[in-house]
Amino acid sequence: MAADNVDAPPLGDVPATLVGLMAWDGDREIRVVREDLGGSYEVTRGELAEALGGDWSDAGTLALAKEFFSSNEDEIMETR
Repeated sequence: MAADNVDAPPLGDVPATLVGLMAWDGDREIRVVREDLGGSYEVTRGELAEALGGDWSDAGTLALAKEFFSSNEDEIMETR
């Protein structure tokens, strides 16, 4: 079903959802792979934590992670 189909549910706030998953307490590795007609991106929890300083309990890290996901989501949607 296409995303623009009337029966397709809205995705909601994808960046906030992904940050919530990444910040979940524990040591499990999470890999996010997002693909759309306009582009794609892929990142692991470990890669993102390393790039942002590694502390998922820090508000600054969470804000930067949301900015990362928002930027990538915007890029995918702009190229549709």
